[in-house]
Order: sequence, then C-alpha cells, then structure tokens
Amino acid sequence: MTVMSCLKVPSSLPLPAMKIIQVLPVVFLLFADCFALHDHNHWSIKRDDNSASIIPVRREGRTEYVDASAICQMLDLDFVHDMNEQYIICLPRTPVLMYSSGSFAMVGADIIHLSSPPFESENIFFVEEKFLFDLIYRYAPGQVDLRYDGRMLTYKSPEADILSVQCIEEETGVRYEIVMARNYAVNVIPLDSIRVAIEFKDVRITPGLTSGFPDENLPVRHSWSQDSSSLIIQSDYLIGNIHQMGPDKGNTLTLRLSLLKNGFAPRAWDQGKSVFDEIQDAMDSWKIDKIVIDPGHGGKDPGAIGKSGVYEKDLVLALGLTLRKTIKSRFRLEVVMTRDDDFFVPLKERTSFANHVDGKLFISLHLNSITSTRTRGAETYFLAPAKTKSAMKLALKENEVIKYEESKFDYVDLTEENYILLSMAQSQFVKESEEFAALVQEKVALRTGARDRGVDQAAFYVLIGASMPAILFEAGFISNPDEAKKFGTEKYRQKVADGLCDAIEIFVNSSSSSER
Repeated sequence: MTVMSCLKVPSSLPLPAMKIIQVLPVVFLLFADCFALHDHNHWSIKRDDNSASIIPVRREGRTEYVDASAICQMLDLDFVHDMNEQYIICLPRTPVLMYSSGSFAMVGADIIHLSSPPFESENIFFVEEKFLFDLIYRYAPGQVDLRYDGRMLTYKSPEADILSVQCIEEETGVRYEIVMARNYAVNVIPLDSIRVAIEFKDVRITPGLTSGFPDENLPVRHSWSQDSSSLIIQSDYLIGNIHQMGPDKGNTLTLRLSLLKNGFAPRAWDQGKSVFDEIQDAMDSWKIDKIVIDPGHGGKDPGAIGKSGVYEKDLVLALGLTLRKTIKSRFRLEVVMTRDDDFFVPLKERTSFANHVDGKLFISLHLNSITSTRTRGAETYFLAPAKTKSAMKLALKENEVIKYEESKFDYVDLTEENYILLSMAQSQFVKESEEFAALVQEKVALRTGARDRGVDQAAFYVLIGASMPAILFEAGFISNPDEAKKFGTEKYRQKVADGLCDAIEIFVNSSSSSER
C-alpha cells in the first residue's frame, strides 16, 4: 500500500488545500530519505580486538561511496597507486585494478563492468561501497562479517602470513607459487648448485605447511627451517637458472627453477631428513683447516703502478709470502697460494684452484690506486652486488684483468640474474665473509695504524665461485707514495700480516666453536 492510497482526500475541499495534500507524500518521502541518510552516513570498521573506526559515506546521486585507501589501511591490506595511475587493492591471488572515472575494473583475471565508476577527489579514491565490501568479503585473507543493514564490517586478521605453497612441474623444471596475506620482505638466496633458500622476515605460516612436501614424483623437495623463516628447496638435478617473479600485486611470489635434467644428478634424497637438517649437518662438520692466499695480478698483468714505478703484483706477492710464513708460525693450519712467483693466473682459475684444494678461507691481496696521491688506508670487500659508486668502480677496475686472458670472452656481464647464478657457491658464506672482513679491518688498523676505510661489497670476478668465506683485501694505496714505500719494507708487511693473522685467529676460533 502506497502513501497516496492511505490518504483519503475529501472531494469538497477547496482547490488550494487539495494541492497541498497532493504534494504531502512527496515531502514525506524526501524527509524519510534524509533521515535514513543521517542515520547511515558512515560505516563502522572493526578489526580484531581493536575498537571500531568510522568511515564516512559519500553520496553522489543515488550511489554511495567510501574511501578505499582508508578502509584497506584499517584492514592491513596493501593499497597501491602506481605510476600508471592504477589504483590496486592487493588481495591474495586476486588483485583489483581500477582507474579514476574508469568504467571497468580487473578483478584477478576477470574484467568487470562498473555501473558506478570510482573517482578521485582531494587525493581520496572513492569506490562504490557495495562493490568494495563485496570484494573484501570474497577475497580478503581474513574472516569478514558484513552487515549492510547496520553498515558494520568486522574483520578477523588471518592466522598466518604465508597462506599456501604450491610446486608445479614444467617442461624444463619446476615452478613454486607462494601466496602471502600481503607483500612481505622476501630474499631468494642460491645456497649452491642444487639448493635455494627463500628467506622471509617476521612471518607466520599456515599450520601444516611446515610438514607439507610436494608430490614425491617431482624432481624437488622442500623443507622449512626450524624457526619457519626460510623455505629451503633442494633439486634432484643441477639448477640451471633461477627466475623470481614478484611478490606481485596478488601477493604471490613465483620462483621458476630450470633443471639440467640431462646433467649431473646429485646423490639420492635422504627421506629421513629434511633439507634444512642436511644442510645443517654439512655446516656442522665444516671447519677452517686450510687457508688460500691469492696475491693479485702477476706475470703479464702488473696491476696498478705506483709513482716510483713499483708494480702492485710485486708488492702483494711479497705480502702474500710474509702472510704464509706468519700463518705457519702461529697456527696449525695448512696454507696454499694461487701463485708464489711472478706468473699470471686467470681470475676464474683462482677460486677454482681454492675449491680444488678444499680451501676453507680465501684471501685475495691487492693494493688500491686512484688519481689522488694523498688517499690512504685499507679496505676489505666481500662478494655481493655493489651498493656504492666507489665499490662499483673498484670492482670494474679489478675485473679489467680479464683483458690479459685468452678466454676473456667466456666471462659474462654481471647482470643481476647472471650474478645470482655465478655466485651460488659463495652465497651461503656471505655472512661469514662479511664478518671476517670486519675483523681484518679492525686488526690490521690496530697493528699498523693505517686508516680504517671500512668494509664494502661488490661483484669481483676473483671471488665468484669460492665455496668458502672469501674476501678481497685492499691493503693500502699504491698511488700514495708514502704507503707504497711502506709496503716495500718487510717490517711494514709483517705488521699487516700480523693483523691479518689476528683476524684469522678470532674467525677460526669462532667458526669452530659456534653452532652453525
């Protein structure tokens, strides 16, 4: 029954009164609509045990909108406004892409026509309330209780940050898809030629994932570390390539491993142990008992040349021989050198030799050189992508040695992808290399009084491939006449060697006593 039908209008009323009575229903409906809007002009958003927050509703015509960014922030959902002017709600596996005033939205892989396009006003992105809340109800990782009658949304956050791990076999290898509640910090680290670690920071895992393994017929296995911070993947074959995609806007990290199935197959998988346990066992039995000293340059490669005409290759060889003698006199450690005379050794063969002799610590000796004749001091590098321009320049200069090699065209450019592949053997020793580098800087400065120029990192060819902690030590500046003169004396070289041995002693003792 309508309002009009409820009103009995006497036919005998004067014409003006008839007009007033006829418009009363319209006025009544307008007032009713206003009161309804006043009572429901906001949404209450409650997350977990927090108190409810209020989100205003904005009406445009007959459509009601809400602030998408504010709601996502309240629910701890990633909301992105990118350089392509896309507004993206990062829901697991189902990112929602919208444009201001755009009539279409992409929900996952589906294109949806919007009857009420979103719009931007005063740096706020407004989305039609029903469209937005229906998306959250269907795709948000937590539990959603949605009540339109009272405009109340209650959200319980997911119990885990890592929602699922799926391994899929492909023609050339496998694909891992790891779905997260939101984008968390992820670090993919090749451990060696058959193992890869995926490190997460401060995340919780869905119960049951820690014991979940891929199908036993797949050519890979995986295991979570004890603190659930690393997912370690082991392949039955050599890993030919690693390609990381994401985490994308759907909070999915995709990791593709190409496997060299026609190549070397490692020993059979030990079903009684997790991958993490096997790696831990191997590291527990690992101890430093052999040191490889690598005097840089040599033979046809003079290295840097000092103002007096002295060659870097000669000074670092003399330092290396002093260091070998000092190590043997102080420790019961075996010492080998990549060269103990003036001959040329290609960069690749230096770490290859160190691995062949089963070295456990690799020290490459160099002297720095720049245009300034006043710069002085020592600095130590470990293998990792350069973070500073000075480190990058030094690595480029040291890597120029390949111009003396007949096989110089065998070296690939150190792009990010090539770097990951080439540095697999060294990647598991990055932390130890950095720790040893810091010890070297501290102890050499104490013994010599040389300026401590600190520890840095860069992609040096000479360190690539070393299956042990490895450093490149720039003991001083040959371009500084005073420092070059010091290195020409046995007394100063002995001080440097003593400092290096002090660092070796602490590092060896800590490595043998620590639980790896």
